[in-house]
Formats: sequence, C-alpha cells, structure tokens
Amino acid sequence: RLPPPSGPSAAGAGMDAADVVFSVLAETAPGSEVRVVGSADGLGRWHPEGAVALRTEPDKYPRWSGAVRLPRGLGIEFKFIKVLPNKQVEWEDGPNRKMAS
Repeated sequence: RLPPPSGPSAAGAGMDAADVVFSVLAETAPGSEVRVVGSADGLGRWHPEGAVALRTEPDKYPRWSGAVRLPRGLGIEFKFIKVLPNKQVEWEDGPNRKMAS
C-alpha cells in the first residue's frame, strides 16, 4: 500500500508541454520498483510496462520521484504502482488520482 504523494507538480517548459514531477513515499523490498502509470501516453496509458519508473537514493529512501514531459491542458488520472522482483504488479489502493497538466 502506497501513502499519498507529495506531488505531482508542473514546472514550466514550453507552451504546450510541461515537465511534471511525481513523488511518493513508498517502502519496498529489495529489487522492487515504484512507477507512475496513468491515462496519458507519457504515463503508459494504464499499461505497467509503459509506466514511468521513479528513482530513489539511499539518503532519500523511502521517497521515490521522477519526471515526465506531458502535454498541457489535459485532465490526467494516475496511480502509483510497485513492480516486484518477480514482475508482479501491486496497484495503489483507492480511486485514481487526478491532475491537470
């Protein structure tokens, strides 16, 4: 189960696209990944294999974060997922998160 994130936030970059930073606190087993998947092409269109992989560092763990460029003006739904070492996917509980890019 993943707790609420502290993001996303949009950083200016061009008129029709924005770099969106996703950040979440998530404890994981060694070898697991945290990704963000959602309704936009840049988030994999709900396919975990196309999701954006988030990163962490030893001094930042359990905070995972990553950025993706998304078109502006879209209503986007997303979830955080964990991909376990055996490639099983654990989806975040609850309704989809929503944001405007």
